[in-house]
Amino acid sequence: MRIVRLALVLPLIVFVLPCEGPSLASDWKCAGVSPIPGPLGYQVRQGGVRCEGLFEPAVGASRVALMSLTDAPLSQRSARFLQIAASPSVATEPGLHVVVLSLVPDTFYRLDAPIDKPVIVPTADVIEPAALDLPQLGFVGYSQRYVVPVHVRAADGGQPSNIVPSGTLSASVTISTFATDILWRWKRSCPLDAAEQKWNKVRGADFAPNSPISFEIRVLPKTPCPLEIAVKTTADGWISQEWPVNAAGF
Repeated sequence: MRIVRLALVLPLIVFVLPCEGPSLASDWKCAGVSPIPGPLGYQVRQGGVRCEGLFEPAVGASRVALMSLTDAPLSQRSARFLQIAASPSVATEPGLHVVVLSLVPDTFYRLDAPIDKPVIVPTADVIEPAALDLPQLGFVGYSQRYVVPVHVRAADGGQPSNIVPSGTLSASVTISTFATDILWRWKRSCPLDAAEQKWNKVRGADFAPNSPISFEIRVLPKTPCPLEIAVKTTADGWISQEWPVNAAGF
């Protein structure tokens, strides 16, 4: 992924010099975070199937962070289990894994797990004791090459359910500074009609730092394609970040 500054000239957004941003996550492994003391601290769980828990915040954050990319937002506040799965179309992607983060500011929860097959997460381990509601969690899949949307279901049984393509994506981002406008689009290099590559404005104004901003993506490319999000900040004007997304199977 990369970050670029944007200059607004009349109705056009003009790209200026790009600067290098963080790279895509690769193979699955526990994150290098500092766990809080005690049983809820971030650690290996369920015999190495996943790493999960609460951690101490680190200094610094991405200017624009992709916090969730799923087939639908969770509406059920609680359940005994969470099922997280990738579409079968991308299940063989090298290094396929999911990162789950809290969308609540100042609550530092994280889960990392491989999702080459569906993973079942008991909420009694950390989510319920940490007093997190399921809609307060963000889910993003990663492989060595792409960001991968995931299917998330709340369930009271511990067996995987069937995955049904939804045709839409539910996305959430956070920004590290105050902003007045947020736009998104699929890049012009994508195999889509011109009308499907236009900038789309996210509803709202005066977006606060570190609070989740959610929107729906109804047009999905059938091949991997960069998703770009542009933010008009009060301090630095327009900035942009993009992610190479593989939404095959959605």
